[in-house]
Amino acid sequence: MPKIQSLIAAVLATGILSGNSIAGEPGEMPPVPKAKPEEVENCVGTAPLKAALTHSLDMKQVFVGQVEGVLLELFANQDGKWIQFLTSPDGISCVLLTGEGWRVARDGPQA
Repeated sequence: MPKIQSLIAAVLATGILSGNSIAGEPGEMPPVPKAKPEEVENCVGTAPLKAALTHSLDMKQVFVGQVEGVLLELFANQDGKWIQFLTSPDGISCVLLTGEGWRVARDGPQA
């Protein structure tokens, strides 16, 4: 198992989660979790997740966007490994995707 999946598994296995998936139909944004972190699959407290990403994988936030009070965050490291998650206002982050090959597009739009 790649290191990022191992880290996520370790963070999620701390007893903070178990339960039902939040994923919906393809292309549909998952709902903002209203349950406690331990009741939603793939969700953990934001502070422990960010601490693990920055300290264990040397990741930095490379993107953040906001929709209706929910943050879409993306962290990546120099090796191109990345993780994308939603963060609710009450400090719960739910992992959506992880991958490899992150790079900044040179011809992309400037914010």
